[in-house]
Amino acid sequence: MVRIDVEMKKKSLELKAVLDSDLDKMLDELGLLQSMEAGEISCANCGRQITRDNFYCLYVEGGEIKLCCSEMACYEEVAKRQLG
Repeated sequence: MVRIDVEMKKKSLELKAVLDSDLDKMLDELGLLQSMEAGEISCANCGRQITRDNFYCLYVEGGEIKLCCSEMACYEEVAKRQLG
């Protein structure tokens, strides 16, 4: 896992990156891999079905793990909420 610090408008957000080769292992450890493969996970922002092809990020919000698709508007919304 790689740690990346992003600073935006004097606010800091810690991002953790996972290599593509380790993604399945991480999703499996979180109990999400089978659900993703079965088409049961959707983007927390737009509701689009999350697949390996359009998976962009996961984050914790309100104590829940949420996933975001690769639509830039969805990712920007996640970043805004995470930065408060």
